[in-house]
Amino acid sequence: MDTQPRPARVEIVPPPSPHDATVEHLEKFADLMDRRFTIPGSTIGVGLDSILGFLPVVGDAATAGPGLYLIARAHRMGIRKRTLLLMGKNLLIDLGVGSIPLLGDLFDIAFRSNVKNVELIKRDLRKQAALS
Repeated sequence: MDTQPRPARVEIVPPPSPHDATVEHLEKFADLMDRRFTIPGSTIGVGLDSILGFLPVVGDAATAGPGLYLIARAHRMGIRKRTLLLMGKNLLIDLGVGSIPLLGDLFDIAFRSNVKNVELIKRDLRKQAALS
């Protein structure tokens, strides 16, 4: 029998990123916009984007601002242009389909462009960290 103790397993934890606080803020923001509230009697999460989308014309226009805010923050964080373009595409899809009465409201609940865009930011930051 081997009486030698096994070495302790060492978990490698990446160093904190200077963007960690910003990403956490953007995650909370996207949650508020896309899934913070639950439809009573269901497990379906909705956010201000979906709720405001019920207001014809004005609602979808109002939710464009927060979407642009995410893209502007991503740009200031140094997110690559390709990712910024994908984020813009998500926002345009959300605005385009979201403006269709009723169908657009259901689409907003399912598509969650803000959550998708924060995931794109996080993926881009991971790629940048892996390259450095």
